[in-house]
Amino acid sequence: MANIDYLYDDPDWLLQAGLGDIEFEQGMYDDIVYGEPAEQEEWRREQLLRQMYLTDQLPDYDELGLMGLRRQAMQGPLRYLYNEELKKNRKSGYLGQTSRIPSGMGVLGGGSPNQMDLNLDQILYGTYNKGRGQWDPSQGSLQDYISDIYRHEYKHPLFSRRLEKHVGDKYDLGSLMGNPTHAVTAATGALYNKSRQHSDIDFNRMNMNPNINKRVAAGMMNYVKKKNPHLNAPPGSAPPSRAQQRLNTGGLVSLML
Repeated sequence: MANIDYLYDDPDWLLQAGLGDIEFEQGMYDDIVYGEPAEQEEWRREQLLRQMYLTDQLPDYDELGLMGLRRQAMQGPLRYLYNEELKKNRKSGYLGQTSRIPSGMGVLGGGSPNQMDLNLDQILYGTYNKGRGQWDPSQGSLQDYISDIYRHEYKHPLFSRRLEKHVGDKYDLGSLMGNPTHAVTAATGALYNKSRQHSDIDFNRMNMNPNINKRVAAGMMNYVKKKNPHLNAPPGSAPPSRAQQRLNTGGLVSLML
């Protein structure tokens, strides 16, 4: 991949890239709110919801995905720009990664933004870890596959490092699940992913240690929805309060959402 770091100092290029980000986020909004989940056996979805005690509580769109999109839209013009130094620190085999800043900082707090990046070498060619996560064209379009990766990455910054450590110390989710936020991304991914490939992966992850993983996922989902009311208004709901408007400053897409 070519090194384009020098373009990050070019205001004209950043403007064009920023307009592209806005168009991309509008597309992600459509995927999250209106996109059809990958076709699955109905019993798998019903079983997962029942075991999470969420049968009557979840909307028909990916609530946490929309919350994460709203949050990322607040992160400023560098929110999708990973420089070469950040890419060097990316673990091999990752499909996507977010460089997360300490809680309470960020664009609104005067610090650096959260930044997201996709590992296209891994997605298209399976360069590392024996092809882990390489896109399978027989299980859906590349667009849906990439959309699911971004949706996954949007959710991680919703949870503080402190919460992750607390839950991780209390529950052993096993090495394959690792970070407790992966219980949340796997549960919601299984329910809402557009790619059959990613949906199957997430259903399988939730069944590795089902009782703990599903209990942790449900608890963290409920916690983060209550903790972030300014991110959690359903599409088409009443205008946000003045306090919520102050927090919801992510540009065109954030206003639309």
